[in-house]
Amino acid sequence: MSPFFCLWNPESPRAAAFSGAVREQLGELPESLAWEDFLQGRALPALSPGRITRIDSPGRNWAVERLLLVRGATRVNEPGVDVISEKACHVLEEDRGRVFASRQHHAGFSDCLRELCIHFESQGVSWMQHPSDIEVMCDKAACHTLLQSSGVRVPQSLGVVSCFDDLVARMDAVGKNRVFLKLCHGSSASGTVALERSAARLQAFSTSRMKEGTDGVTLHNWRTVTRYADLREIRQLVDAVCRHRAHAEVWLPKAGWQGRRFDVRIVVIGGRARQAVARLAEGPFTNLQFGARRASAVELREHIGSEAFSAMCFEAERAMACFPHSLYGGVDVLLDARRHQAHVLEVNAFGDLLPGVLHEGRDSYAWEVGLAMERLQVSTTGT
Repeated sequence: MSPFFCLWNPESPRAAAFSGAVREQLGELPESLAWEDFLQGRALPALSPGRITRIDSPGRNWAVERLLLVRGATRVNEPGVDVISEKACHVLEEDRGRVFASRQHHAGFSDCLRELCIHFESQGVSWMQHPSDIEVMCDKAACHTLLQSSGVRVPQSLGVVSCFDDLVARMDAVGKNRVFLKLCHGSSASGTVALERSAARLQAFSTSRMKEGTDGVTLHNWRTVTRYADLREIRQLVDAVCRHRAHAEVWLPKAGWQGRRFDVRIVVIGGRARQAVARLAEGPFTNLQFGARRASAVELREHIGSEAFSAMCFEAERAMACFPHSLYGGVDVLLDARRHQAHVLEVNAFGDLLPGVLHEGRDSYAWEVGLAMERLQVSTTGT
């Protein structure tokens, strides 16, 4: 029997890559359960002590997304936050790109994580990532607070924002004119707004567009970045983002390279920075779906020098040290354009998928399987 048990979407590239790494090193496939089956009531298995449990992303699967919304429907009780009734969730139809009640989705996901923790922790399993760590990593506001309190260098936070007027008031209070507004529970820059103002103008760039319908204004992620210059539209956009619960932070200018700005995804596994990919973009968003270029760790080190590269890796490792019960995570780091200091932007629970990117000849999943099998690199408790 495989030492690994995985909860995932079996059709996902993460599942295929991790299964391949397990098969290559152990000659067998991991035991697994699909998110959809779990959410529909399939019983969790009984695992022997020491079995290694991996919780993978439930994303990019409409059936799973809808079931998580159902589960979270009665678990959100916050004023000003979008909620879809349980009855309405059952009949929701897929609308590709639409942002559906992300706070509610996270509430359903968090409830699942707690159930998994209660069930498996009593059996003495080992976790590749502890459920409580995953819950914090998937909440940008909570993650930022944890990193900052632990001394990790992060952009200045303006906190969780309720609406456009609240955002402007917070910008005034700290004397800042450029901010990022992010969905607390978004991924791949979903619903993100980069806003800047001067005496002459106010403009915003966003990964989302708005649609007005019977449900009011809804957000829809787009593969091109939209610029907004009209105050009424910007207000409407920010208000719509805030209804999903949104975290604001100061927009730090990224260091330049090849006429673009860049940040770096660093996968930290077993306490050490392993894979690294630089992402170079002409605009404020460095996600690859918006046309960013990739550059290797070797190219990055040559460009910024070994000292700066080591500083970025060190800051990423410090960020993951805030999650001592998790083996790995993807950490986004930038060098600010003025002082060239490394700042951590986010810690991504499911940010280890970097196809074709190797460290010392092994991809991220090969490293994870190898270190997990050492047992000393995985957590047996969240306490």
